[in-house]
Amino acid sequence: MGLSENLETPITGVRISTVVPGKSRGETREDHELTNKDLALKLHYIKGVYFFKSTTTTTSTSDDDHDHDQLVLSSVAEMKNPMFPLLDRFFVAAGRIRRRSDDSERPYIMCNDAGVRIVEACCDKTVDECWAHLLGDVLSSSTFIKTWAQIMTGHVPEKPLHLPSCAKLPEDSSPHLVIPKRPFSAKELDPVGNHWKLTVDNCQNMRTHSFSVTSKQLDLLMSNTCGKKAAYFSRFEILSAVIWKSLSRIRENMGAKVVTVCWYDSSCGAENYEIPNNKSMMMSTVEADLEVDVPELAFFISNKRIVDNYAIEKMVGKEIDLKLVDYFVYGANLTFVDLEEVDIYGVEVKGQKPVFASYTIDGVGEEGLVLVLPAGPKYGHEGEDLNGRTVTVVLPKDEIARLENELKAYWTIA
Repeated sequence: MGLSENLETPITGVRISTVVPGKSRGETREDHELTNKDLALKLHYIKGVYFFKSTTTTTSTSDDDHDHDQLVLSSVAEMKNPMFPLLDRFFVAAGRIRRRSDDSERPYIMCNDAGVRIVEACCDKTVDECWAHLLGDVLSSSTFIKTWAQIMTGHVPEKPLHLPSCAKLPEDSSPHLVIPKRPFSAKELDPVGNHWKLTVDNCQNMRTHSFSVTSKQLDLLMSNTCGKKAAYFSRFEILSAVIWKSLSRIRENMGAKVVTVCWYDSSCGAENYEIPNNKSMMMSTVEADLEVDVPELAFFISNKRIVDNYAIEKMVGKEIDLKLVDYFVYGANLTFVDLEEVDIYGVEVKGQKPVFASYTIDGVGEEGLVLVLPAGPKYGHEGEDLNGRTVTVVLPKDEIARLENELKAYWTIA
């Protein structure tokens, strides 16, 4: 890691290894039961990437190749060693998915300390993370990486004592959040068996694109679209409304009248070193007439959400257990995910915070996905554009350039 920029190939020296928990769980091992929401998200995969500044190290030696290998191995070992105690705390991630031997054949995670795969490679200084959504949401994934960095510096957090207890909508949730009897944010598809991946028919030709929106651009956008009403909406709600409106034009008003909005309830404990889970993620749908303007769309996104969590727990599990159907969520409707408050820049490695961090999701249906993330401290300097946002979209490839042009022409962003 941190190699010279004059290399012909960006990635070299790829090696694959396995890291297991530092302590065997032995006969005290407990299996991890998957919730119905876990199973509704099993076809989606989270990818996180963290870029750090490269550091230059000069060594005096007559055998450059040998010393170079030693430097790389030392760096990799320094990063891998904290993963042993990390997996002591996040032991579920080191397990393997199995099916029950009874008639239900319901999947579960056998916490057998089998370990996680580590791909080692020489490149610019980055850390990539691939995470099955079945294990937990972006908040859990981010917490996993932050905990690893803390252990690397010698700050070992206490072990989690229990799973969080937010499997259903909290009782004190906002009164305008309606709970349906059947989930509208999830879409049925034929059973996939043991091949947990969306087929080409469900997510063909999807492409990922990210762009930054500075705090100045956001302030101007909110002022121009909503005027004094802007104070009532979050940046996520305004950006989602603008992109929803733009995609409806691109799709010639044949776009989504119903969208899915996902956000995170931090009271469920995913940031307090709990076992990774999906319980903090709230899923809802919003319906609106595409002829309305941006402030009205933002109002619907903010105040007219129909929460699907309870319906998914009640309905999806029954049908999955009966092997009638499987489900996917992201891209079933045009999906907006609010990651504004997820502290993806809280990772600190050897005194350095990432100059750029981002997440995306694989296995997105053809309606598309929009993630709104914090922009973070530019180039690692605190105080620079902390109120900006990074927007990552996963859309059919023919819509990426059209959306970019639409956002530049009408909204002066992207």
